[in-house]
Amino acid sequence: MSANLDAIHPGAIDLDQIHDTTLRQKIEATIAENRVLRQNYRLAQREAQFKSHFLARISHELRSPLSGIIGSHQLVLEDLCEDIEEEHDFVHEANKAALKLVRMLDSLLLVSRIEAGRRPPKIQPLTLHQLFQAVCEPIKLEAANYSVNFQTDLDDPEVTIATDKDLVISLVIDLLELAIDLSHNRETSVKLTCRSHPDTVEFWLDSALLPADFGDPLDFWEHHISTDHPTFERATVKQSLPVFSLSPSLRLTLNQLLLELMGGDVESPTPIHPGQPTLTRLRFWLPRTLSPSL
Repeated sequence: MSANLDAIHPGAIDLDQIHDTTLRQKIEATIAENRVLRQNYRLAQREAQFKSHFLARISHELRSPLSGIIGSHQLVLEDLCEDIEEEHDFVHEANKAALKLVRMLDSLLLVSRIEAGRRPPKIQPLTLHQLFQAVCEPIKLEAANYSVNFQTDLDDPEVTIATDKDLVISLVIDLLELAIDLSHNRETSVKLTCRSHPDTVEFWLDSALLPADFGDPLDFWEHHISTDHPTFERATVKQSLPVFSLSPSLRLTLNQLLLELMGGDVESPTPIHPGQPTLTRLRFWLPRTLSPSL
């Protein structure tokens, strides 16, 4: 199917050589329709791939946080804490973890609601200056906490895009947070660059994100934390409670789905300089106007 769709690629026909106005208009309409079909086909492929692994991924993504919450409560219920202060600490940490777990579920449900049409778009004009202002304020604080040098480069702050403002801001913040989370131990700065084009806005995220960071989520969890049944020992519970975020792979997949639903896309990180394999560039882009698929 993809071969048939690509057969009418915009660059495959020189419209200037067609002198029949009616024929040229029909070909232009066919090319435009083909472009939409190819975009929808790629989106359908991505969604099918995502859904085929969704249940397996989510079960592993959520089991470990749930085990930590259950373990902390079990320690309190069975009077295994050393004193009342430790009981309060475990209950407090379990409550924070539960709230984070809800936010994890919300991020998963958002894509489902948009795809099913239950979350209509809120189209608003958004300048790149407004986008960077909304994104940089929370990110600068997080970067400072991790001692990460965060930089921005915006070519034209007055460029306006018509899109879902809240969704785009949340998406860019999540990608930046992911870059900072994985970059602070690799002593690499994080830089967000934006370049505007007639139909799209392109973003470059330079950081220490590596292709290996976006591997199988099951590998991520097996490396970071055991998914065995909790032993309810204090050391085990304390080790599991702080790890409450979706794996890099699933976060990138969700962001890619959101970008595609808005007519954009994202590429896996690639090295910027051959001699510096830990310095990579993640490219993603958005259309200047909201895609009808959202």
